Amino acid sequence: MKLEKKYVYQVTGYEEGSLVNTLGSGAMAGLGYWVTSLPLDALKTLVQTGRAPSAFQTVKVLVKRDGIMQAYSQLYRGWPLAFSRGSASAAVTLTTYSYVFSFCGRVFV
Repeated sequence: MKLEKKYVYQVTGYEEGSLVNTLGSGAMAGLGYWVTSLPLDALKTLVQTGRAPSAFQTVKVLVKRDGIMQAYSQLYRGWPLAFSRGSASAAVTLTTYSYVFSFCGRVFV
């Protein structure tokens, strides 16, 4: 038995595949994506708009000018919007996919 199947009811109080679990899983997936991608997206945007010559140069300048922690926080500017938008859209996407997949499995198989 997989670990998540064994403990999903104990943690959430809902059965596996329930709407609450699917929405929560999608929200956590969206949050995980943006936590790792937001700094890269910020660097990409700076390079594409011509504000920075390269991503590596930008990181180098930020670290030299502000220190490592402040440079890190600069790359996460706008995180509340990105995290809330990303979590919500991933939750809806995963839920829609799950229910359409389940429906097609019942109808066409």
